[in-house]
Amino acid sequence: MTWYQKGTEGAEAVKDFEEDRASKFGGAYRLWIPAGGSTEFTFLDTEGFFFKEHNYFANRSWMNWETCLQDIGEEDCPFCEAGIRVYYECVFTVIDHAEYESKKTPGRIIKNTKKLLVLRSTARKKILRKRDQHEGDLRFVRMSTHRDDSKECSTGEDFEVVKRHTKAEVAAMAPKEWMGQAITPDVWMEPFEYVKIFQPKKAEQLERILGRVSPVGSGDGPSRSGGEESSEESKGSSNKPAPSVHSLING
Repeated sequence: MTWYQKGTEGAEAVKDFEEDRASKFGGAYRLWIPAGGSTEFTFLDTEGFFFKEHNYFANRSWMNWETCLQDIGEEDCPFCEAGIRVYYECVFTVIDHAEYESKKTPGRIIKNTKKLLVLRSTARKKILRKRDQHEGDLRFVRMSTHRDDSKECSTGEDFEVVKRHTKAEVAAMAPKEWMGQAITPDVWMEPFEYVKIFQPKKAEQLERILGRVSPVGSGDGPSRSGGEESSEESKGSSNKPAPSVHSLING
């Protein structure tokens, strides 16, 4: 891969870039907490959105994901063929109640941010059990979560129910504007459009991405689900194999 493209190749590269950026510009960041960290979040939906996804190492980071093509039409999945591990994800829309200072506007405290809760493995099973315990309805249920170490799902896996909010209480958390535009609480409380956010790319698009992915075979990626405020980056360079989970954890 070069730092530039021409003609059709350039046009396709722009399309890939815009598609990746579109979901983030729609505010669809993933809930992520550091090892040893905690937060509380409130569900805005209850059904769960399930799909297969690849998590891969590129640009010195494991915070890269692509929807798997394994079960889609007649196209083979280039990421599966390359041996990049696939995960079965379950996604909900939540309000993250963590508070942090804005990087763009020092002194401004941000809280009650709408995010994607992306769950896999143990975390997914625990949340689905919690849903069963609440008569299949998680909407407006507030939970706490703690992440013991880097081996756990980046959402944490120690979930405890705090309370169930009323609709009025959740509506009161809504901002007056969302992504620079005025918004009503009812619209803000709607879950994200998962089909749009996780829309799979074409096989040829994934082939182009593979040209920028570090060699596989040195270990599975840690369970990252970072958003714009996430800063965990692994050490290495693009011409070396991706580091394993254990090397990332033990440094």
